[in-house]
Order: sequence, then structure tokens, then C-alpha cells
Amino acid sequence: MVSIVRLLNELGLHHKMVLSGRPGIGKTEIIMTKAREEAERLGKIFIDLRDADDETLDDIIENPQKYYIFIRIPVSHLVPEAFSVPERNLVKKFVEFLTPKEIKILSLKGIYGVLFIDELTNYYDIAQLNALLSIFQEMEVGYTIRLSKNIKVVSALNPPRYNSASRELPESLRGRIKVYEVDPPTILEWGEYMNKRYGDEWEKLVLAYLKVYPQDFAPDEQHDPISVTPLTCPRQWTDLALALYRYRNVSQEVKEEIVKAHLSKDVATKFNALYRTNIDIVRALEEISRNPEVFNKYDPSPKILVSYAVAQRPLDELKEKFMSFFKWLSENDREFMMVIVMMMDKTKRSVFINEPLVRKVIEEISIYR
Repeated sequence: MVSIVRLLNELGLHHKMVLSGRPGIGKTEIIMTKAREEAERLGKIFIDLRDADDETLDDIIENPQKYYIFIRIPVSHLVPEAFSVPERNLVKKFVEFLTPKEIKILSLKGIYGVLFIDELTNYYDIAQLNALLSIFQEMEVGYTIRLSKNIKVVSALNPPRYNSASRELPESLRGRIKVYEVDPPTILEWGEYMNKRYGDEWEKLVLAYLKVYPQDFAPDEQHDPISVTPLTCPRQWTDLALALYRYRNVSQEVKEEIVKAHLSKDVATKFNALYRTNIDIVRALEEISRNPEVFNKYDPSPKILVSYAVAQRPLDELKEKFMSFFKWLSENDREFMMVIVMMMDKTKRSVFINEPLVRKVIEEISIYR
């Protein structure tokens, strides 16, 4: 399988695309990200209809050509009353079906956008399955709405082994959609996403940990309906990195509880070991600046802390004192070199990536393209 980031970077979004992958790997997030990028390429205003106020919705109806809309609808919400609301006409003595404004927008001439149907295999009755068939086969929603030709229907699902609520994909849908099985993003792809999405407002020590323990990023854990411990996955790592930054001034004990709230027990124990690692960082930095090969002799926790410390050094010191270390990394562990670059603050990183040595590595591993 291919990583979800690489697949969508190369294919983009297309109609009747379905992403199949374990929970928490970023399916919803990357679909929305790609929709935003497509809106920007088309020169249109991106609007998530779930966040739009009445004034914005009215303007979309009046000027659909200006907008690129996105709406996420879980399969559990695919019920007839969500799309066509009956209203009695007392004068003419019949029932009319009125369409919610957000759904009506999907049918406007000139509108572009994505209808994202999430949790595709979590349907629970025949009415929802029929609604899916109508959307994928006829481009029709409810009783009265036919989707605009520029609306892409995109979907995502979790295989049943990861989610007790999931079913097998029904045979009636298989010939009408294109299912892509996707892996989680790579560590570098996740780090690049975090920098683009959150700038410097996340705890970058998490990235160094994941480089040393990549197996903890998205372990292939099966669904356990009894367990109350968190399921370790890219989404949880994202939330942890944001939480540790937001509460960066709290005590070590509280930080350790934050970690436990986000990660499975064994992974949380390993991550929290960082806070109790006793290492002379100043001495370690001096050692690797004189003899970079020493870096390979460190145990995992000191290695994480030293790489994080390197990323925090001033730019002039990086370009002079530590350039031999970066040269060694470029020859022995280019991905670790890029992790350190990603952990730099935005201003420093934007200058440092133009160093010839760094630029060469970036070009060879296709990051930042």
C-alpha cells in the first residue's frame, strides 16, 4: 500500500474515490486539505458548509460561481429527513418536500466542491444503503436534489477489523466506486503537515520521538471494545503535540498525565521516559560537534533530546559549529537530518533549508516539493 499523503499528492481528489484505512491516520484531514488546495487553484473561495452562517449561505446561493464548498456527512446521517423535510400545504392540501439550504447548495449551477461521505461502511439500515446507491450511481440526494456536475463525491471507511461498527462493503456499491487502500503518512509527511498547518505552535519533541520510535506512530492495533486506553494513531500524536505546546508551562507530572491521556499505556511509558532522562546536553552538543559519529552511540532517549537541542541552536551556530554533524547525517541518516530541520522554528528553517548541503538532501528525498 501507499501512504495516504503520497496517493493524494499524486492523484488529487476525484469523483467516487474511497479511501480505506485504519482509524486516525488523517483521511478526513487530508481530503479537506486537498479540497482547499483545489479551491485555491481554481481561484475560488473555500467554504466548509458546516461552519457557514446564514449570510454566507445566502451569498453562495446568489453567486455560486465564486465558491468551492465542502461538506462532511457521516453515513449515519444519511436519512431521508436530512435532505427533504415534508411540509403540509394547507391551501392545496398536499405535502411538499423542502430542502435544507446546505443541501440545496450542492445542486447549484456553477458550484464546485466536495461532498465527503465519511464512515462509508457504518450504515445500519436499507434506507442508508439506498441513499448511498442514489448518490454514487445517480448523483441524487433525497427526493429532489441532483448534484452539480462539478461536485465530487469522495468517501472514507475503516475496515471492520479496526472498527466494530463497520461492515463489509456491500456488493451493490463495489462496482460504482474506486477503493484505494492507504497506509498512514510517513513520519516526514506528518512533520511537514504539522509545520504547514500549525507553524511553530506544537511540541516538536514529539517528532524527534517518532523518528527514533517509528513503530509507535501508527501501530497496527486491532479494535478492542473493552479497552479504555487510547488508540495510538497519527491523530492522537497530532493532538498530543498541540496539547503539550498549549500546556508547555505546566509541571512535569501534569505533562506526563497529558501523555497518558493521548497514548496507549506502553507508548506513553516510553514517551514519558524522556522527561526523566538525565543527560548533560551541553556536553553532548560539544561531543557531536567535534565527532558526529558519537550520535549513533546514544541510547534512544538521549538521542531524541540531543537532536531536539540541536534544532534549537542559533542559526549561525548551526551553519558553523554543527555543519559537520549535518554532513555526517546527510551521508548516514538523511531522514533524521530532515527531522532536525523540521524541528527548527519557521524563520530559522526557511534560511537553513537553502544551505547547499541541506538543499541537496531535500531534493533527493522529495520533501518540501
